[in-house]
Amino acid sequence: MRWALAAALTGLALPSAGAPDLSPAAGSVFVASPAGAWHPASADRFPGGVTIRLDPEPTSFGRLRLLVDPPTQVDIHDRTPPRITGLKVDGKPKAPEAEVALGRGDWQPARIAVGVEDAESPVAEADVVFVVDGRRHGYGEGSVAKQGDTYALDLPDLDLGQHTVVFTAADASPQQNEARLILTWERVLPDNYCLAEAGATLTVDSHFPNYPDVIPLQDGRTRLPGDHCRNDVSWASAESPDPHWVEIDFGQVRRITRVSLGWAYYAGVYHTSQNWEVQLPDGNGWRTVWAAPPNGLEPRPFTTARWGFAVTRKLRIYQPPGGGPQGRPDLLWLAEVMAR
Repeated sequence: MRWALAAALTGLALPSAGAPDLSPAAGSVFVASPAGAWHPASADRFPGGVTIRLDPEPTSFGRLRLLVDPPTQVDIHDRTPPRITGLKVDGKPKAPEAEVALGRGDWQPARIAVGVEDAESPVAEADVVFVVDGRRHGYGEGSVAKQGDTYALDLPDLDLGQHTVVFTAADASPQQNEARLILTWERVLPDNYCLAEAGATLTVDSHFPNYPDVIPLQDGRTRLPGDHCRNDVSWASAESPDPHWVEIDFGQVRRITRVSLGWAYYAGVYHTSQNWEVQLPDGNGWRTVWAAPPNGLEPRPFTTARWGFAVTRKLRIYQPPGGGPQGRPDLLWLAEVMAR
């Protein structure tokens, strides 16, 4: 905050920044004790500024904090965080607990609204933030709106997998006391037609050494155990400058509206292919019904392809030469294949 300063000096002069009165009588200059409590500072005003005299004792710990002309509506001794008064997910009230688990299913929240109030100090609107899977959405940045004491986030479309929204709101006190609320849910694809138990069979163009088994691609395991990504949880193609593909035979004609791929996770990175396609049988060949965008895809746990629908017994995941993940463009490395 502009009125909270830190210094390592024993005496200094500060400009008034247009403040009407910075004199000690106005109580507008404070220094923090080693314990963090605020005390009036000894100061003399002069035109355009103020000279602050500091005793050695408050600075004996090598660093000091000053408050200069704090806003009158702020309680500088406030150490109580804002209170979360309510939570609504898609208009439905939820108990505003510290952590709220929304469950799992083929859905995601469209709007999350959180009520916040503070009796001691105003809520600092610049410090009201929703973080969605590590991506910040602050108030005033477009996706966060305010009505009264309620802040609402309109969520972007999220893919399959685990998702987390962390809401934080700090007050305007020098301590910047913070309230926090965490929401989690898992988005899953129901009735995955690629599962072995659903009658599907998979064939591939090649395999990486010691990665011959395709069962991990159709076992329904989408929560991978950390960086362990050997052939019991993933399949990888040969690492060669050739096309790579996975062909799915559903065992019967299915109506397919989307295909989702779960990417191998290794060394802290999801190995998302930058260029891949969904193809359907076309005579003796294949035709593409969906393709990744020309600028590629950012690494993420899942990517879903939607193109309308197809009534088919077979489809193919196709990666053109060099279309693999960043750093390993000649590899197709998957943890799960799903279609519905």
